[in-house]
Amino acid sequence: MSPLILLGDLAPLDLRTITIAPSGALPASALTLANLEVPCCPAHLAPRAKAGPQLRADPAILPVLAAAWPGLAVTLANNHSMDFGAAGLAATLTAATAAGLRPFGAGPTHAAAAAPLVLTLGGLRVGLLAATERWFGLATADTPGVCALDPATVDRVRSLRPTVDRVIVAIHGGGEMSPWPAPAWQQTLRGLISAGADVVHAHHPHVPLGWERWQHGWIFYGLGNTVVNPTRWTQSPAVRRSWRAQFDLSRLDAAPAVSEWECFSEGDAGGELRCIRPSVTADEPAVAELNLPLADPLLLEGLHQEYALRLWDHFYADRLNLGDTAARRVRLAARTLRDAALALLSPERSRRQRRDRGLFHYHLFSSGTHAGEIATALGVLHGERVDRRTPRTRVLAERWLPAVHFAG
Repeated sequence: MSPLILLGDLAPLDLRTITIAPSGALPASALTLANLEVPCCPAHLAPRAKAGPQLRADPAILPVLAAAWPGLAVTLANNHSMDFGAAGLAATLTAATAAGLRPFGAGPTHAAAAAPLVLTLGGLRVGLLAATERWFGLATADTPGVCALDPATVDRVRSLRPTVDRVIVAIHGGGEMSPWPAPAWQQTLRGLISAGADVVHAHHPHVPLGWERWQHGWIFYGLGNTVVNPTRWTQSPAVRRSWRAQFDLSRLDAAPAVSEWECFSEGDAGGELRCIRPSVTADEPAVAELNLPLADPLLLEGLHQEYALRLWDHFYADRLNLGDTAARRVRLAARTLRDAALALLSPERSRRQRRDRGLFHYHLFSSGTHAGEIATALGVLHGERVDRRTPRTRVLAERWLPAVHFAG
């Protein structure tokens, strides 16, 4: 037996402890894989300029995670590992290794970040690779950072395949808060299976998504937030929930066992992870609404259009300074006047504002997900793309995409 357990995001902001409620013994030899969403580094380090929040957790939480999941491997290839720069990444790598975790997907150079983690599990030689969409802090030939998802990722899968018995790819990307992948993202992850991966473990949406068997392998499009501070994630119960999937890598033809978990507040700076459903099957009505669109290209496209157009209305159009409605034109004019006043009264603050806006626009257009959502919305609005939205997609979108998810 070669047990593999997949978890979602680990983002223990302001948590000093996390209790795992009893749920049955895990195999002693299990390999557990999760995305460590935040750098775990000293508080005195300065944050790095970027778009979005800079996240940090106390390194003292890492031994707690290691004790909860012996054999835990964590991918650092995500959009937050470099929030505190090279020093924050180095401190995270050191602290994670000292705690007994096995980090991969980031390093002092691109070669180190792209290197596979190879382990022996139940007699099988298992190779793990990690990559993230192109956000901030990407490693280069001579600078530290995280491993970017690019065409070479497929080549790395193909090169690793003959040297191991199983290939697992941890991939960071996709639409935040969307329970369905974009069609292009689905094709990207399916392409990793076609290149030789046996399991694709995706993360970043922060809510549980569906999963599918594709060719010889399995794709989990997002397992949600496994460890978060419940007091900081209040938008919806979905952002405190996750799937846990357990495989036997020696029998990939067998469906994984999936359970559902939720993180609850447990006193000051503590959390408790509880199993709220020990068995989740793909044919349950609610789960089917996540899984069935994966096999229906037109339905999946329509659902992605629902998501992209909601994001356009609630987020992208204003952030891109596009005055394409009367209300937006008024807001754009007011913003232009404020910018002019700021440039006159406080040139330094104006310079920082221009830098931050430039970084934000970089963020939108360097990420394939953001660029794809913007293109989808504009294509539907202006007739370039066939509008695949239907009464069914609208019902599903209202059920799974409440407006509170689009606060930015």
